[in-house]
Amino acid sequence: DEYGVAAYKANELDDLLGDTPVQHREVEGLESVRFMKCFPEGVHYLEGGVESGFRKVDQEQDVFDLPDRLLHIRRVGTPTRAFRIIQVPMSTSSLNAGDAFMLDTGTEIYTWYGPDCSPFERNHCATLAQNAAGNRFGHCTVTTDVGDDLDAFWDLLEGGREDVKPAEDVTDE
Repeated sequence: DEYGVAAYKANELDDLLGDTPVQHREVEGLESVRFMKCFPEGVHYLEGGVESGFRKVDQEQDVFDLPDRLLHIRRVGTPTRAFRIIQVPMSTSSLNAGDAFMLDTGTEIYTWYGPDCSPFERNHCATLAQNAAGNRFGHCTVTTDVGDDLDAFWDLLEGGREDVKPAEDVTDE
């Protein structure tokens, strides 16, 4: 049980440091400004548990075996205007006109920007894509600002282009 281990390790660390640390609890999606300032590049919420932190490498092909994932990049909150990067279902209904998205297949990365997406979200999404590709040592290509005409991107998602939500349908929660 991951929650039990986390609680146990927090107490163990507290004991190790002589009961001097102060523990704070944060709730996903409702983080304090102080917490968000600890992550200037944004907070990433990914699916999975312990196993998701490990990558398998095919020694024969020297390629990472990563699951396909769609990341929603959104600038939220005040006063930090921090970024939240949230893994969402691989579906066109996960997309919305007001935010940026990065689709990562392991060997290909696509960025899609809603027409109402802020320049800050575009820039952050492009930076995330380039950093992810750079960590794969030439085994990954990046296609930025995918439009409605790139079937390679749309074919990876369930649903149709008409399922993309309007920007006003999405809140910071």
